[in-house]
Amino acid sequence: MPVDISEAWKHPEKHDYFFGAHDVNRVQFTMGRDITLSPPQQGQPLNYFVFPYVEVDGKEFSNVATRSSFADVSSGTAAAGR
Repeated sequence: MPVDISEAWKHPEKHDYFFGAHDVNRVQFTMGRDITLSPPQQGQPLNYFVFPYVEVDGKEFSNVATRSSFADVSSGTAAAGR
C-alpha cells in the first residue's frame, strides 16, 4: 500500500489520500520486501531495488558507479519527441 507520510503531515486535509495513494509527483520503484530478481541473484533478497545490483562470481559487487539526471519537459516537447 503506498504511503507518503511526509505529504500527509504537510497536508492534513489529504491524510486519507496519502495513506493509500501517491500523487503524480511520485515514482514507485519497487513493491514489497525480500525482492528476488529475475534471474535470481545469488545473494540475499533485496530490501528495496532502486539502485543497480551487480554480482560477480555469485557475490554482490558494490563498487558500481551510478549517475542520475532529470529534466522538466513541457507537454509539447514530450509529444514532439515520441
